[in-house]
Amino acid sequence: GTIKDDFIVFKLLSGSELSVSPGKIRSIVFLKDKVLGIENGQAMSEDTDVSQNSYLSGDPTSSGSVNIPENMVLVEKGSFTFGDIWEGIEVPLSKVTFTYDFYMGKYEVTFDEYEEFVVDTAARRPSDNGFGRGQRPVIDVNWWDAIEYCNWLSEKEGLPKAYNENGDFVDRDGQVTTDPSLVVGYRLPTEAEWEYAARGGQNNDRYKYSGSDNVDDVAWYSFNSTNKAQEVGTKRSNTIGIYDMSGNVWEWCSDNYDLYSSTEKTNPFSDNGSCRVCRGGSWNYTNADATVANRNCEPPSFASYSLGFRICRTISN
Repeated sequence: GTIKDDFIVFKLLSGSELSVSPGKIRSIVFLKDKVLGIENGQAMSEDTDVSQNSYLSGDPTSSGSVNIPENMVLVEKGSFTFGDIWEGIEVPLSKVTFTYDFYMGKYEVTFDEYEEFVVDTAARRPSDNGFGRGQRPVIDVNWWDAIEYCNWLSEKEGLPKAYNENGDFVDRDGQVTTDPSLVVGYRLPTEAEWEYAARGGQNNDRYKYSGSDNVDDVAWYSFNSTNKAQEVGTKRSNTIGIYDMSGNVWEWCSDNYDLYSSTEKTNPFSDNGSCRVCRGGSWNYTNADATVANRNCEPPSFASYSLGFRICRTISN
């Protein structure tokens, strides 16, 4: 067949996923039993010492293949124009550069995932507002609930926490930092990370919504949602395989809301203010709210039937 010029994800037997960027694979060979693939025209058996990239017939110096945690997507470092490039509502525009790769949740955190946290920690069980639970995005969670979930998940997987008791970012040694590249554990994305991922990362997509200029392709919003949040991943993903970054539910970010400036930024994070950024729009908001540049904010104690979150994690060097 023909290899599509798109983001390709291989599901591994371990439950993890192998993510390959567009253009990194020239051919894939499927053979029976002991032959795993082809490298430089030579068959490799199960006894061969296979590196992470060796069974991809592509550039051996490329970082195109990474063993990615389950239900997360690799977002490779790069630069993009931060702000509203279409209608000039969220301005001024600025150049943002990331010096680190990061993982972004493929889906919004679901009720099923959050329930494990509730059972393990005796945390408050959020309401589903009558929508149903399961694979729908968890709602009725405030910012503090969301970061507690992140810290719990970090501890569960043996990673340093991302937040201290005050909600500050902390590095692997527990020291407060404003540099997200130094934060090891699971966390909420920064606002800039969120928009970069919604725009397809290095693809620098010019779509108005995350993955399309047609909102109905990628988003549950007020016109098509039947007045409730829908199961995650039921609309089309964006170009790097992330779902529901437009619509379904608003998503908490780590940052405090701050006014934009035109100054170039590297690994930005805002810790000034009392209102936390929310992104992405929701099932009960209009298509205008689902654009990748649209911003909202709420006090960290606020919870709603239209607000949830997804997780993020820096890839440490």
